[in-house]
Amino acid sequence: DDYGLRKNEPLRLAAFDPPCFFRAAAIASLEHAGIDWSIGYVSNTLPDLWSAVKLNLGIAVRTPAAVPAGLTILDSKHGLPDLPPFRVSLCRSATELKRPITDRLRVILEECLALSVSAAT
Repeated sequence: DDYGLRKNEPLRLAAFDPPCFFRAAAIASLEHAGIDWSIGYVSNTLPDLWSAVKLNLGIAVRTPAAVPAGLTILDSKHGLPDLPPFRVSLCRSATELKRPITDRLRVILEECLALSVSAAT
């Protein structure tokens, strides 16, 4: 399978409308690497985006967390440039008192992100 990577054709992206960190990161990385690209599909929802990728309308840049079955995570072995790091922030009001539920949510997010990153490497 060529994963939508065809010689002499722009790489098709499946993405959300701007502003979208993942879309911007993909475009910047492709342009820096000198890889021609085009938008093959635009979606407003993640399920639609995954469907577009499954239909080979474009490749999507997302975190490795919750990648649907049947999709392949592409990287430099497939001729693609590295992407910038992605930051996740959990914010609360400065006036909010420290609550155990907020701390528990932080721990859950950290655990889920650590598992998804280790599974993708």
